Amino acid sequence: MNKPIVIFTNFWDANKLVDRKHFLFWRGKTLYKIQMNDKPQNYEVVSIALSHPPLSRITKIEEKFNPIKRLDFFCPTYDMLKDYKDGGDWIKYTDKYKTLLKSRKAQVFEWVESLSSDRIYILCCWENTSGASHCHRQLLYDALTKSKALQNQAIYIYRDGSWDDKYVNSELYKFLATLASGKKTKQVPFVVNNPDIAQELGVTLNVQCGTFTSANGSFAMLLNNVNQDILNGLQIPENLLLQGTSAYVDDEWSGDL
Repeated sequence: MNKPIVIFTNFWDANKLVDRKHFLFWRGKTLYKIQMNDKPQNYEVVSIALSHPPLSRITKIEEKFNPIKRLDFFCPTYDMLKDYKDGGDWIKYTDKYKTLLKSRKAQVFEWVESLSSDRIYILCCWENTSGASHCHRQLLYDALTKSKALQNQAIYIYRDGSWDDKYVNSELYKFLATLASGKKTKQVPFVVNNPDIAQELGVTLNVQCGTFTSANGSFAMLLNNVNQDILNGLQIPENLLLQGTSAYVDDEWSGDL
């Protein structure tokens, strides 16, 4: 994709990603698979939290990243976190974190500008935000994706931190995840010859429904004739294939650092 990829998630989801070595996401009409390679390693896991779980609980991360590097300029302060955990208001916490990020603008810009276009950066904290829980990574994701100066410097992907094992073990997911080989391809016709997969994707069997470009186990698939409502529905949960919409909408703040 010729841009660095920055993923915002929690430690447990990151541990699964490191184990699985790939992830899928959806932008516009294009479905992407990103391969995480070990030789040479093209990804790194870093903490944006003041602490992390015991490494014995995130063993896949421990194997690759011990100790876990922490980006202090993305972390809240201890006092901010304590006030919120003691029953503080999320809106007040949000305001404090925004102010904190702006005070660290130089460090934030320096970090984003240092990212390599061929690497994946997985930023981790604690919360699973699929329910009512909040997390400062929502605010950080929002700030970077809304910043006029930074929004186009990387591909930013927000994951809520949950993991649907039933889905990733489904035949559709396995089909999508195993499409790319080690060979390079460029805009080759994409045809589905499995009747069950064709029905699930809403495409005609053995008829071209898009084009396919791949390299090093990753792919970009432009789907021309696929029913997007199907892909956006239950078959592809939002926490696994994200469209890049803002995780935390705040019309009063542009997020421009």
